[in-house]
Amino acid sequence: MINKDNFKKYEALGENIIDASNNVWNKVYEDIDNIFIKRSFTEDYECSFHSNQTNLVMIIYIYFINNLFIFMLLTFFLFYVIFLSMSMRE
Repeated sequence: MINKDNFKKYEALGENIIDASNNVWNKVYEDIDNIFIKRSFTEDYECSFHSNQTNLVMIIYIYFINNLFIFMLLTFFLFYVIFLSMSMRE
C-alpha cells in the first residue's frame, strides 16, 4: 500500500504536450537538485492502458533501480554458490 501523502503533484502548462511535459520535468529536476524528492515517476494519461497499471510498473521499476546494489550482491552470491557446488562435484 502506498501512502499518498508522500507524493507531490506537479502541474504545468505548455503550447503542446511536449512543452507541458518539459515544464513539469524541469520542476521535478529542481526539486531533485534541492533534495526535496529522492525519486519520481509519472502517471501517464496518454497511454494504451490505465494509469494505475502504469504507476505499478513505474513503482516496481523505481524499487528495482533503488535496490540495484542489493540485487547485484544477491546475484553474485547465487552464482558463487552455484560455482562452488559445481566445483565440489568434480
